[in-house]
Amino acid sequence: MIKKISGKVLDMIFPPSCLLCEERAGENGSLCFSCWSKISFISKPSCAICCFPFEYDMGKDALCPTCIANKPEFEKAIPVFIYNKNSSRLITEFKYADRIHATKSFAKWMSAAAIDIIKNSDLIAPVPLHKSKLFARRYNQSALIANEIGKMAKIKVIPDLLLHPNKTKPQASLPKKQRLKNVKGIFSLNSKYADFISGKNILIVDDVITTGATLSECARILKKKKTAVVNAVTLAKTIPGEN
Repeated sequence: MIKKISGKVLDMIFPPSCLLCEERAGENGSLCFSCWSKISFISKPSCAICCFPFEYDMGKDALCPTCIANKPEFEKAIPVFIYNKNSSRLITEFKYADRIHATKSFAKWMSAAAIDIIKNSDLIAPVPLHKSKLFARRYNQSALIANEIGKMAKIKVIPDLLLHPNKTKPQASLPKKQRLKNVKGIFSLNSKYADFISGKNILIVDDVITTGATLSECARILKKKKTAVVNAVTLAKTIPGEN
């Protein structure tokens, strides 16, 4: 009770500021009303696997062209909003400008969007960073969010379930066709969890999904150990033509 009262008092003295414009945040506690209205949150109708938004309802099992051409290894990936000029700063500053205070807000959004797959998950793991990136950035943004989602849902989080021993080119710098090749074989399963994950429903956490190649490769590695299901949740999704 004391903690709750203290929190309310602090909010009165130091009102939470918007993650984008730094004005006073709205009732959601993370964005002001103006900035909130500029974020394009993803909703149905959408692809049954990657949630690519459709202009009209094509049926609950309809797939987007990308998932038809290269069906991902994961069961479903749920993003919160579209990655564009209005939302990209949220992620860029979170990853590169130490704005890790946004972690809790992001975790809340992702938990709300993926509530059904989260409640059926046995454990959570982030997409890993190569040690050179981790050294330069000092933290794995996906691991921060994964830990927060785990705390909220009371689900075990294994930050080092997947390893990234092989350095590769950034996915964002590559054309679509090269992304699948770029991530092939770059991840490995931490051997100390090899027996533990058998039969488990695993949720992978990342910041952005584009083609789904990275998440699919993570799922492929995990499914070698006969995991029951691999799902994913991300903060954003890139959509061709959105900027």
